[in-house]
Amino acid sequence: MSEVTARFPITGPDRTTITMNTKSTQPSMDLDALKAARGERQIEPFPISDKELCDRYEALFTAAVNDVLRERQLTRQTLPSTILPLRESMKVAGPAFTIKGAKSLLIKDEMKERAEMLESIPAHSVVAWDTSGDDESAQWGEVMTMAAVKRGCRGAVVDGGVRDTDRVIPQNFPVFRVFQKMNRMSTQVEHVAWQVQDPAAMAAWYGENFGFTILRKFDNPARAHFLADAAGRVVFEIYNNPKVAVPDYPSMDPLHLHIALSTDDPAGMRDRLLGAGATLVDDLVVTAAGDELAMLRDPWGFAVQLVRRKVPMLPESVL
Repeated sequence: MSEVTARFPITGPDRTTITMNTKSTQPSMDLDALKAARGERQIEPFPISDKELCDRYEALFTAAVNDVLRERQLTRQTLPSTILPLRESMKVAGPAFTIKGAKSLLIKDEMKERAEMLESIPAHSVVAWDTSGDDESAQWGEVMTMAAVKRGCRGAVVDGGVRDTDRVIPQNFPVFRVFQKMNRMSTQVEHVAWQVQDPAAMAAWYGENFGFTILRKFDNPARAHFLADAAGRVVFEIYNNPKVAVPDYPSMDPLHLHIALSTDDPAGMRDRLLGAGATLVDDLVVTAAGDELAMLRDPWGFAVQLVRRKVPMLPESVL
């Protein structure tokens, strides 16, 4: 206890000033415990790995976790009823990696910032994505899922829209969302197309030599084929529409039009294509930037460039 003395001037009946002394006692504040709590703490290593901890949680059923939370008087720890999994069997556990998103038409530095964000996701974490109340666009999709899986992320919880669900679900990556919608935050290329002499034969050749897969094909007069590249990121359409002529690709300079395909072995791929009917236009060169390039033509004369970049054109996380 400590004693506090105060002096108060008081005016008396005869208008003289009287000074009174008052004394009071009050307990002094003991801040030692607070200071100790806010001081440096020794971080002890957890006895099991993050992976084992997450695996243990995912092995449990929801009711058991809920019962333990109730015993500890934690009754508001569940997701809102509006956030649901893409599949009923989906469940996920892990430390939250929080991300703040917002609907915007501005795309300056978007890919760079998105790649930096994705590369920051820790292994065995769960992305918790705040969409800032966006109820129109889908802020999570196939490419985000691919990048998250590559980082070792265990799942995502999005309080907004998700798209590309037909490509997200096969990746066995748990995603919880409010709604599914095709609207994107910005536009992107859906496919590129060109008129060719024999779509079926060309589709087979590109499938055999580059691993392209046929997504769709039609038996109409145009015989259109939609092909996906080996990574499943780019779609090409080839057709023979009788309304227009087939361009003279063999006489067209590759600088006017060509398709560039990335490969880890340009020389080996060049030799393989030459054996499969391709012709050489410009042999393998190394540019000042360290890129390896070779130009060929497929059996129909369309220019095909083989590329191995020293530095990828796009960040690795979005490839």
